[in-house]
Amino acid sequence: MAVVSSAVDDSSAALKGVVEGAGEDCTGFGTFLAGIVAARPQPDSGLVGVAPEARVLSVPVTDDWGGADADAVAEGITDAVSGGADVVLVGVAVPLGSSGLEAAVDTAVEEDVLVVAPSTAMVQRDAYAAVPATRSEVLGVTATGTEGAPLMPPPATADGRISAPDLSAPGQSVMSLAPGGDGHAVAEGDAVAAAFVAGVAALVRSHDPGLSAAQTAERLVLSAYPDAGAAFGTGFLDPVGALTRQMGPRSGDAVEAEQFALDLPREPTRGRVMAVVGGTALLVTICAVGAAAVRRRRAKAEAAATA
Repeated sequence: MAVVSSAVDDSSAALKGVVEGAGEDCTGFGTFLAGIVAARPQPDSGLVGVAPEARVLSVPVTDDWGGADADAVAEGITDAVSGGADVVLVGVAVPLGSSGLEAAVDTAVEEDVLVVAPSTAMVQRDAYAAVPATRSEVLGVTATGTEGAPLMPPPATADGRISAPDLSAPGQSVMSLAPGGDGHAVAEGDAVAAAFVAGVAALVRSHDPGLSAAQTAERLVLSAYPDAGAAFGTGFLDPVGALTRQMGPRSGDAVEAEQFALDLPREPTRGRVMAVVGGTALLVTICAVGAAAVRRRRAKAEAAATA
């Protein structure tokens, strides 16, 4: 999978041999996101990534202060797709789009690549809908705090409409890797939450390579914990559910979208929030699955799924 953010520093033992295109990370955020996704377990450390066998393609797009515009993100997505990623984590929140970014997302969709991105861009303390998360083909993610409530205000589009994210995930007081050695850092926000979703997406695509990007996104959304009433109508990421719930049977001769038959659990609570943050080792044990490699499998699903 690819991390489109600042560069990823692989000097930490937890990322040794994991990152393609590693480099100096001035802000530390790309390294932080890569750690959430793919940090390998280390002796005397409880930190482990969501997909600890994943390979990471580093695609730096930010300046020395961590900023980027839509065209920079577009170039990053294009490079990630060209580099063979089957999941692309956009690690920067951009409030204004461009024709180049639209084209980059179109290319990702055509190449069956799942793009995961933060839903909220903060501009002078106002919350705006971030691109490319506003695209229906992109999984937009919002962060929740340790109590399960939304961390960010509801994002609004340019015309004032509230933009509903597709999923929520942990995004407060999250610990991950820092650049420059084996240190750690704490960060928060929608991009942090998106890293959890991207990691689970990598696990799902590795576990079932026949799933298309759209089917993978559908699995993540439909297996999520139901909204607690405050997270803008979105479900809360359920990694175990995404990996273990079965697709419903097909009917008829025509190719139809696959659906789930779920016994949905109760709304997310503090316990579930912390379980997603700290329970990735259990996921690996239960599911015994690897993570998505950077050189993506070219297997295509015969069935098309609606976005």
